[in-house]
Amino acid sequence: MPCQLPHVPSSSSPAVPDDHELYDFGVDLQEFICRRLDRVNPYKESKEYCLEQEKAARLHDRLMEMLPEEGRRMLLEYGEAMGAAHFLETALLAEKAFLDGMRIVMTAMTEDNMEC
Repeated sequence: MPCQLPHVPSSSSPAVPDDHELYDFGVDLQEFICRRLDRVNPYKESKEYCLEQEKAARLHDRLMEMLPEEGRRMLLEYGEAMGAAHFLETALLAEKAFLDGMRIVMTAMTEDNMEC
């Protein structure tokens, strides 16, 4: 499922908002994370991921062969729902990791200023 990027009015720049009422850090953060998630290719990055995906695909194909038409349709809907849930989980974990990283940077910067 591709990431849905928020619509930004053409008169507004996400980096330097003209109107503070239009600016929402959460929207910018979501856009930042989504643009990076779309570049992640776990097939190139993890042999284990490939093996598990191949195993899941084989099981899916076997189930599709066994099920009647209504069961196939339900299995496809289930797969779409699970894919959407997985994407949201990944986006939430990425957001949490990003914010945790920013907290670490801010803590380090604050500690450095206290030593001066």
